[in-house]
Amino acid sequence: MASRNPLVLNLDRNDIGKMDTLTVADWRVEDGNAYPSAFKVFDRELPSVVYEIETTRYFGYYLWKVIVPLALIVFMSWAVFWIDPSAFAPQIGAATASMLTLIAYRFALGGLVPKISYFTRMDIFITGATLMVFFALLQAILTSRLASKGSTGPAQRTDDVCRWLFPGAFVALVIFSFMI
Repeated sequence: MASRNPLVLNLDRNDIGKMDTLTVADWRVEDGNAYPSAFKVFDRELPSVVYEIETTRYFGYYLWKVIVPLALIVFMSWAVFWIDPSAFAPQIGAATASMLTLIAYRFALGGLVPKISYFTRMDIFITGATLMVFFALLQAILTSRLASKGSTGPAQRTDDVCRWLFPGAFVALVIFSFMI
């Protein structure tokens, strides 16, 4: 028969097995805290210990290696809004170059972000940025088609609206991805 002695927890910092310094790449690790707790299994409560460690992730690496380059690719895709819609080749060329650059970047990015099964804030940003580049390509096709049919007025108005709409959508994406 198992012993029914209560769990005794000694919270002396020298006895809890923490090294003087604990380092993890890209993280600031603060002090840990241990406290007794009850672990409920079905209808039984078993004694247990909870050990919590406060951590803060350094975001500089992801800012400069992921977010800024991806933002530049998105900004590059907006060049189509300033190219005359009747200039079909340069407009589609710029949009296609942005899309291909994004695809190549996404392949390179695969090794930089953790392979996890849930959607992170970074995943929201990357997916949103990808959609923005794709919509810029669709807009370039639309305005080029309009211009080729002689509707340069609506094509130019569409470009004018997109010059403000896309940057506003990008700001909303950043806020939604990282600040809410």
